[in-house]
Amino acid sequence: MRVPQEIVCQILREMVEILPFQELFRARLVARIFADEIMTYLLQSARLENDGFGFRNCQKAVVPGWGAFPHHLKLRYLRHKLQQHATAPCIFSNWIHGMLELDEAKDATGTERRDLLIEKLLYAVAGGRYHPAELFCADRVALFMEWYWRQRGYESRIEWEPLSTTFQLLLACSAIKRGDADELDRLLRQGLDSTRYSYRFGLMPLDVAAKRGNGAIVRTLIKHDCPLYYRFQHNWTSVLSVAARSGNKDGLGGWVEDFKSRSWNGMGYRLDRAIQSVARIGNVDMLEFLLNQCDSHQQELRYKALIEAVENGQGVVVDRLLDHGGFDPDFAAGPCPKGPLLTALQCKQETQRLEMVKVLLERGADPNRVYPGASLTPLQKALEMKDIATARLLVDYGANVNAKSLPPSCRYRRKRVPPLLLVAAKLQNGPLIRLLLDRGINPIFAWRGKKYHVQTQEEPIRQVERVLVGLGLDETEVQRSRIDYLLVQIA
Repeated sequence: MRVPQEIVCQILREMVEILPFQELFRARLVARIFADEIMTYLLQSARLENDGFGFRNCQKAVVPGWGAFPHHLKLRYLRHKLQQHATAPCIFSNWIHGMLELDEAKDATGTERRDLLIEKLLYAVAGGRYHPAELFCADRVALFMEWYWRQRGYESRIEWEPLSTTFQLLLACSAIKRGDADELDRLLRQGLDSTRYSYRFGLMPLDVAAKRGNGAIVRTLIKHDCPLYYRFQHNWTSVLSVAARSGNKDGLGGWVEDFKSRSWNGMGYRLDRAIQSVARIGNVDMLEFLLNQCDSHQQELRYKALIEAVENGQGVVVDRLLDHGGFDPDFAAGPCPKGPLLTALQCKQETQRLEMVKVLLERGADPNRVYPGASLTPLQKALEMKDIATARLLVDYGANVNAKSLPPSCRYRRKRVPPLLLVAAKLQNGPLIRLLLDRGINPIFAWRGKKYHVQTQEEPIRQVERVLVGLGLDETEVQRSRIDYLLVQIA
């Protein structure tokens, strides 16, 4: 039996007010009518802002959140906020209507052209970086304005640009995202600054172009001598690094082609930061694309990429770089003097630390090599970090258990390093001590004027246990705690 559409819509209307948001958004995938009607009813309900985005009560959103909200749904929401302007104006709708009253916008006469202009503006706004609760909640207009003027009174760095500037910036960002190079060219010829940042909506044309611009957009920017470096949210960055991290191969290719057409040398130098940034996030395809553009310094660039990948636990990138070859995994470049193994021990992803060390050792990394910037051997570093699993792995792959000091070539050669057995004893790890002894470490060592002897023989240990029982300790408790070794001071 087919359910009438009116009844289906009534059921969906009730669902919007009752079901958790996760289930509502899954229900949108059932059928086209579900996708259309559920969003329509959500826009009419206070739940989207109150419970979904958490705008009005600052709760954590149970939907993906504004930043991860699909672009086409953002556009629907923004259109809805503009339609509500007469009854529930917000900061966003005030700004958009203010821009529509500008002389530049009045050229768009007629309903169709005006609607097209609004769509261009919304297309840009949907991709901005801002606090949506501040811009879209009608209840916060007065509080937000009061906060803004108070911040300006304290000589804050926050100061909104004129609405006319915002208007031009939004049109430029929209043109870039839509791939409209002709409109961008017109705006740049009118004097648009591609590095101007909109404090209203958190947008900058050059930044949007680096992330989303196609080859035609990039060629237009190059024609107008737009810079390669810019400051975004108080940090300096380059279009090459941003494009690489964003996976914008088309736009990045436009800048690379320009370098090659001008016969600029030092392509590797210009792409160095970009290569490291994509290695850091694990984008293998983009990494290969960038490395293929470099005609020199391949070994050093691949080594730096390896260090970044190891430090950030990007195993796929490490495997690809080592599979490719063309460089020594024990090679030490000036900016990365600690080498791959010690870098792996400092991996930011602790769960990946052991795996990174294992991959390097399997590929032939030397566990005993000491780099100029190292203060400890890899084995000493692992024990210092109380990483028993990694220490055992290094020993299994031939780490020198008797290394007491660093070689003369190391800048930290005068640093006093505690004996490995002493460190293992402080960690109270009997199996590790036995492993070190099995690999030939000297059980007698000196440290800070005192001499020690580590004993693992059965008879001395049993004798100590008998002494402890004689002193009044419970025999069952002594046997359960089981002594694995003795650290005896002999001088």
